[in-house]
Amino acid sequence: MNVTRRSAGRSGPAALGFCSLLFALLLLQACGGGESDGGGAGGTIVVGMRSDLGGLNPVTYTDQYTYELLNYALFTPIVQYDDKLQVRPYLAESWELTGDTGVVFKLRRDVRWHDGKPVTAEDVKFTYDRAKDPASASLVGSAFIAEVDRAEVTDSFTVRFHFARPHAQALEDFWWAPLPKHLLENVGPAELRNAPFNRQPVGSGPFKLVEWQANQRMVLEPNPAFPEALDREGERQVQFNIIFPRERMYRLWVQFQNKGVVNTVAFNVPVVKLR
Repeated sequence: MNVTRRSAGRSGPAALGFCSLLFALLLLQACGGGESDGGGAGGTIVVGMRSDLGGLNPVTYTDQYTYELLNYALFTPIVQYDDKLQVRPYLAESWELTGDTGVVFKLRRDVRWHDGKPVTAEDVKFTYDRAKDPASASLVGSAFIAEVDRAEVTDSFTVRFHFARPHAQALEDFWWAPLPKHLLENVGPAELRNAPFNRQPVGSGPFKLVEWQANQRMVLEPNPAFPEALDREGERQVQFNIIFPRERMYRLWVQFQNKGVVNTVAFNVPVVKLR
């Protein structure tokens, strides 16, 4: 997939031309949709998919839907977008633009990796360095931080980025999530794309990966330790089912529609294009 600065997020989440997977899921949760086995806030949202996702790594992802899953569910990007597509604090609780030469981010102290360790400025700098290295062939490196010259840790929860040159929409450069340095610092940039971590990621977001059977299904469960101030997304499990062929997916979608129940979201193949 050829992701440019614009399609990767420069014009807002999912570039407005894509149907955001996680936006749909979160809408279902907010509205009480989804397949529930016990009523209330619990239960499972089932998502139909035409193909499996790529490796779950914020530096080496190669497709739009993996990117959305990383940024909205499994990891915590430095900045996020609000419902008006304006940049808002997320992992960074605040920032200060230093004229047109750089930006300083103050990170939240209550975001933790799913193994319990805190997310720190060292993780952010590590991820920047890996993405910036040409050997990683990272879309973050080419689509987001091409105008950023270097990163500097000033304390455990403060990181400064120096710009290579003045440029517009500088905060949008940071709609990417850090990796855990303590788990990946011994993996070189060229090996990062094929690291075992990518199939069993330790993230920091509102959901955890608990199961991934290749070309069959992927299961996420809520992360109870995720800060409530960052809009923790309810208590529903999310299950992605890989459905072949696409005609079967369409039949399932019609079946749910005819029952008046929309508890399956078909993405990655627009239903209106099926014949």
